Amino acid sequence: MKKLVFVLTLLFAFTINANAQESKVSVEDNARKEASLLSETVKLTGTQKEDLYRLFEMKYRTLEDKSLSLERKKEFLNIVMMKIKATFNDEQMKQLESNPELLDRIRNGVQTK
Repeated sequence: MKKLVFVLTLLFAFTINANAQESKVSVEDNARKEASLLSETVKLTGTQKEDLYRLFEMKYRTLEDKSLSLERKKEFLNIVMMKIKATFNDEQMKQLESNPELLDRIRNGVQTK
């Protein structure tokens, strides 16, 4: 009886772990999605799209880091926004600001579900 309970408990634990891994979107997927959304809103050069993908990849890796405090993560998100502002010209910033949902996603690190 104890072995049966033990086996069922292990099976249950593995099932929960497998479901959690399936529902989690990868850092790369989030970065790719965010770069695509941004390129749909703002006219980007090929180089800008690649640079922003790498920036967003770093952003999501940093946000996943459990050792960083919320304050440090917020500061990092501010740095990401400053890098975008330094990369874009005035017209590109106006295009980005015309999409408040995307701007909020970039500023706050909202991940894709």
